[in-house]
Amino acid sequence: MEPYHFRIFKTENTRLRTFFDSVCNRNKRPTIPESFPNTIKDILEKCWLDDANSRPSSHDVLDSLEIALVDCLLPDPLAAELWNLHFKGQFEVPFESFASVVYEKLTLVLPRDEREKASNIDYLCFREMVSRKKEDESRTVKLEDLNFALRRFGPIIQGDLNIIDVIKSVVEQKWFFGNIDRPQAEVLLRNIKKTNYFLLRFSNSKPEEYLLAITASKKDEDDSTKKLYPSIIIKTTYTDGNIKYYLDEAYGAHFESHNLIEFVNTLCTVPKFKYLKTPAPGYPYSYLFSNNEDCEDSN
Repeated sequence: MEPYHFRIFKTENTRLRTFFDSVCNRNKRPTIPESFPNTIKDILEKCWLDDANSRPSSHDVLDSLEIALVDCLLPDPLAAELWNLHFKGQFEVPFESFASVVYEKLTLVLPRDEREKASNIDYLCFREMVSRKKEDESRTVKLEDLNFALRRFGPIIQGDLNIIDVIKSVVEQKWFFGNIDRPQAEVLLRNIKKTNYFLLRFSNSKPEEYLLAITASKKDEDDSTKKLYPSIIIKTTYTDGNIKYYLDEAYGAHFESHNLIEFVNTLCTVPKFKYLKTPAPGYPYSYLFSNNEDCEDSN
């Protein structure tokens, strides 16, 4: 055996013997990292009980892991609780089933027939942001899609607001372009003859981030020669059960807010981000509001 390999073998062998001695002879257990979710900690602690008869069965462990997976994936405890209660073991459910659960929890009336749905802006915006359309035109909610929505718009209940209110208020902003990807955003902005236009879109790689895409003049505001600025990254995190939007420290400016609209509007007033002046044309969600005569222009 080569000396290096012998050293590795001897070290690991010693560690293994120490581990078995601690567990079997001194009744110790490995330390569970603080970063582990409580549901995972609970499973591990039950599996390490001194009395073998008190430990959960393999079936019970798998059952608990299904719940723990949802708890780990969804940042909102209420959303995880509702999913585990109504859709345990499922990773994709019909949108109508999911919407029924959320509306009931929020004590809201879910529109039933197609005419009501087509004229209910809150419902349409919520459906657009949390579900995806299948080939047969039906809508489903995947667990990962719900995760994205919660990380972008916040928890189901947000003080006096709820996620349906928040989604509708964001979607109706003319600078919100949602799922448009980077190539589409660049083509759209390059085709604008004037400068100082912007749009907000989801990050394609990181669901917890938004990107502000901007077109501005190369020299000054009166120069007709345009260029695309590097996108401004807006990050999100959960603090005390609520979502927070903030800028990375690299921008040299500290901004944070629990309200995305307030956050973007504040950036538009800061000299450092003077190019955030006019929402780009081509707002992609006009069709959601076309059947509602009361919809107001949110420019």
